[in-house]
Amino acid sequence: MEFMLEQQAKFQENLVQHDERLAKAERLLIRGAEMLAIHREANKETDQRITALVLAQQGNDQRLAANEQRLAANEQRMEGNERLTQELRDSTLATQQGLREMQASLKIFLDSMSKGGNGH
Repeated sequence: MEFMLEQQAKFQENLVQHDERLAKAERLLIRGAEMLAIHREANKETDQRITALVLAQQGNDQRLAANEQRLAANEQRMEGNERLTQELRDSTLATQQGLREMQASLKIFLDSMSKGGNGH
C-alpha cells in the first residue's frame, strides 16, 4: 500500500509538472499567435505603404514623361523661333541694303537733276 501511495504521489507530482509545462506551452502559443498577428498587421501596413510608393512613382514617371514631351515641343518651337529670327534678321539686312542702294540711286538722280544736264 505504501508503494501505491508513493506511486500515486509521484503520479500527482508528474501531473502537476505536466500541467505546468502545458500551461507554459499554452502561454507560449498564445504569445506566438499574438506576435504573428502583430507581424501580419505590420506586413499589411508595409505592403500598403509600398503600394502607395509604387503608385506615386508611377505618377511621377507619367509626369516626367509629360514634362519631357513638353520640353521637346518647347525645344522645337525655340528652334523654329530661332530660324524665324534669323530669317527676319536676314530680311532686315536685305531691306537696309536695298534702302541704302535706293538712297544712293536717289542721290545720284537728285544730283543729276540739280546739275541741269537733262534739259531743265
